[in-house]
Amino acid sequence: MTLAAAIAVPVHDACAERGVPVWCGGMLETGIGRAANVALAALPGFTLPGDTSASGRYFGEDLTEPFVLREGRLAVPTGPGIGVAVRGEILRIGRSGRLCCCCGPALL
Repeated sequence: MTLAAAIAVPVHDACAERGVPVWCGGMLETGIGRAANVALAALPGFTLPGDTSASGRYFGEDLTEPFVLREGRLAVPTGPGIGVAVRGEILRIGRSGRLCCCCGPALL
């Protein structure tokens, strides 16, 4: 469990026990953070609409496979760990200084 989840899940649980609705949102995180947000927002106490959206809205290339809206919803990742695999080739491009977060690998 990540530090953020270690904090957020008990807050969710405390709110749920008291009938207090909670909200989870995010916008500019990569697929790594988006995976955590989507998993958190899937907990039953998150009843207020969030603003987590498809990754293609913000990134030409993401660090994970893209999150895609289907009928207004994002699928909760089901893989091991954080639920998504990091795309190593994108990390390598980023380390070389040729990655544009908005349009993908830059043409040099």
